[in-house]
Amino acid sequence: MSEVNKKFGIVTHWGQLDTTSFHVDGEYIMDEGDEALEKGEDVEEERITNHIRITHGYSRDNRDDLKQVNLALMCEGLHGMPIFMKTLSGNSNDTKVFQEILKGFKKNLTLPEGLEGFVMDAAGFSTSNVEFLLSEEIPFVIRA
Repeated sequence: MSEVNKKFGIVTHWGQLDTTSFHVDGEYIMDEGDEALEKGEDVEEERITNHIRITHGYSRDNRDDLKQVNLALMCEGLHGMPIFMKTLSGNSNDTKVFQEILKGFKKNLTLPEGLEGFVMDAAGFSTSNVEFLLSEEIPFVIRA
């Protein structure tokens, strides 16, 4: 991020974080842990494998029959240039994902070219996320 910013003279102060889902078609082989994830049980994915799961999850299209994958994307606030992307399993919980991403970006907040704060939608509004942001003194804006 900082090399691109330097090259184009972009000063990034705020990261706007959101997730979206994509439905997929076709047959997919399920492996260990997928059945628990399908049922919505709380399973640590990294404990099982290091890949995302194409699975059923919350569908904005009201199409519970379709499997999906999710994508977390953070763009810098002024120009909308993507600065972070992470693929996620189809039933990922935005609230948990946001906190993991924020913890990962915490080290960048101290750099001169790093982020000063974050903008998130209502998925970022949880007790644990707000407590983390306040305890780390990270500026944030969340639509509640």
